[in-house]
Amino acid sequence: MKYTKYDRPDDKMIINIDPDVVYNDIIKNFKNYWSSVSVACIEVQYYEDNEQVASLFINAHLDYGIYLNYYRNEEKLSVFDKNRLNEIIWTKDVCDFPMGLFLPPELA
Repeated sequence: MKYTKYDRPDDKMIINIDPDVVYNDIIKNFKNYWSSVSVACIEVQYYEDNEQVASLFINAHLDYGIYLNYYRNEEKLSVFDKNRLNEIIWTKDVCDFPMGLFLPPELA
C-alpha cells in the first residue's frame, strides 16, 4: 500500500493529502501561508508497505521563495541560481541555506 504523510506546521498530520491542497497552501498562496506559520519547513513523507521510501522537504523564505529537497535513494535539491550558492540566508527556523537554492514561488 502506498500513501503520504504531510506534516503541517500546526503539528497536525494529514494522510494522503491531495497534491493540489499542498500546492495551493505553500505556492499559490505563498506570502499568506508562510507569513502565518511559525516555521519555514514542512515535510511530505512517502510510504510503501508501511516503510518510508522518500521525503520532500519544502523550505521557505518570504523574500527568496521555495527551496525543495527531495530524497529517494539520493538527494535532489532545487537550484535556481548557481552563482549564489555561497550566499547564506536564514529562515524562520534559524536554519541556514544557500540563497541559490531558493526558487521564486511561480517556478516551484
